Amino acid sequence: HMTQLTDAEVDRVAACKVSVAHCPESNMKLASGSCPVPRLLAAGVNVALGTDGCASNNDLDMFGEMRTAALHAKLIASNPEALPAPEALHMATLAGARALGLGDVTGSLEPGKAADIQAVQLGGVESTPVYSVASHLVYCTGRHQVTDVWVAGRRVLAGRRFTTLDEAAVVAKVHARRDAQRGREQGLSRVPPTPGRRGSGAPRSAPRPPTAQPPRSREGGGGARRAVLLGSRPDGPGEGGGGGDG
Repeated sequence: HMTQLTDAEVDRVAACKVSVAHCPESNMKLASGSCPVPRLLAAGVNVALGTDGCASNNDLDMFGEMRTAALHAKLIASNPEALPAPEALHMATLAGARALGLGDVTGSLEPGKAADIQAVQLGGVESTPVYSVASHLVYCTGRHQVTDVWVAGRRVLAGRRFTTLDEAAVVAKVHARRDAQRGREQGLSRVPPTPGRRGSGAPRSAPRPPTAQPPRSREGGGGARRAVLLGSRPDGPGEGGGGGDG
């Protein structure tokens, strides 16, 4: 995501016609650095906007990403005019299509392109009055205001209701997966345990208290020591460790 670029590398990115996927909220959550968007744009680089994945960006909200990108660019450039709203909107639409090699197919409303359209409700009290549509979309709009969506002319969201998905079924499936994952984490999975197989889901017995052992040779002692070091601890993560990002 180009968070550690030198000036020379910015010039090389521009010369090689590389597209950049800017994911500001993910970069903030992971503290992975700042993409120098104003410098990249000044160099002629195509900078698109993204969210990254759920592990580092919980809501995957492109409206929120536009707002964060526009504000963050002003902060790092110490310039309130850096990355104006129309440019941020361009990054979220046509620049993204160009980064994917689809600039001639989608990304803007033009004759001959796919009818990929969103209808956004700007008549509510939270959006009144409207002076600039682009500024409102970037700084004042949330995804809850999207009422209708067409993909290649096919209406997939109508009045905030999906036309191709059973929303209740999707939510139920997600909840079932969450509950199954929690069960596995607690050692309460219903999957029958397989003898000798780690992670079978069977509850683990409590660790036995240490008992006195007769003296061992050096060869035997090393093996016993490794078994203890590799075993999972009852008060922390086991081999699979690495808790999820909060």
